[in-house]
Amino acid sequence: MALSTRGKTLVGVLSVVVLAGAAFVGFRLLTKEEGEPIIPGVPILDQPTLCPLTGEEAPSDQVVERPALAIKVENIDEARPQSGLAEADVIWEEEAEGGITRFIAVYHCEDAARVGPVRSARPVDPPILLLFRKPLFGYAGGVAKVEQDIAEAGVIDLNYIDAAEAYTRDPNRTAPHDLYTTTRALRREAGGRGQVPEALFTYEEDPPERRGTRPGRQIVADWSIATDVMWRYRSGDGLYRRFHGEEAHILEDGSQMAVDNIVAMMVERLDTRIVDPAGNPVPNFEVVGEGDVVVFRDGRALRGSWERPEEGEPMRLVDRRGEDIPLKPGTTWVMLYPTDAEAPLEY
Repeated sequence: MALSTRGKTLVGVLSVVVLAGAAFVGFRLLTKEEGEPIIPGVPILDQPTLCPLTGEEAPSDQVVERPALAIKVENIDEARPQSGLAEADVIWEEEAEGGITRFIAVYHCEDAARVGPVRSARPVDPPILLLFRKPLFGYAGGVAKVEQDIAEAGVIDLNYIDAAEAYTRDPNRTAPHDLYTTTRALRREAGGRGQVPEALFTYEEDPPERRGTRPGRQIVADWSIATDVMWRYRSGDGLYRRFHGEEAHILEDGSQMAVDNIVAMMVERLDTRIVDPAGNPVPNFEVVGEGDVVVFRDGRALRGSWERPEEGEPMRLVDRRGEDIPLKPGTTWVMLYPTDAEAPLEY
């Protein structure tokens, strides 16, 4: 339909207004002061600062600018109930020796007033720590080869001897299951050293589509005769709760250990020729290269691969199309599950 003279005039006026507005915005972009809104009176909405290890909004900009802090925590009957695990952004579970497992609890955006029992480092720790660039590391010693690898990795070494002021002995616990620390005490000992970590994984709020996934509400990780772990998903709060067999994994504050995501990395066992005092071989695991992975979130299981070309490079979790597998924003538990474990991972 042809426009009337009045219609043409209106279109012409609107075109001039749009062009003038665009020119004004362009001019403001070139001349405005930092932090000043483009259009006076219309504020700029700040994007929230996210914690790189959880994908959640940070409690403050200051905590994001500090290095990650990793603490080695014991996991046997005598060590339970443990302290401080619920405050960790990410926890790595690895086999130590004799079929038992041990944790690396990594803190960045949260602090914990009591963490422990703190125990010694293991061969697989240095390459894991390098994923956090230059983190702080609190632990209770280790064999000479492991301590040398930690030094060569360039992490900030806050072991219980060199940073003795940051550790205490609990008189109500028996040695060696009595060593504790706090995140603030270890950060004081670090004296501002370390580097801010980069994002460890990718995150996405929306739950995965059912197509291409499997149910993942219960996970059975039968590491060995000494470690039989189960995780159960509760849709009410969207968390996975940890069990030792059928017994709930209860922390010192009375809560059950629970996280938003489980990442099960299938890893090859390596011979270190190191044995513990009881004669058990101390293993290492291949965390550089690639392997199968299963990611559990929102009650679903997503299968794919973990990829890490070099020790100094980040790790990717990818699906069969080569695209990143996003985690749910929140806390994550990573299991380094041996390919030669007592039984395959069940879910």
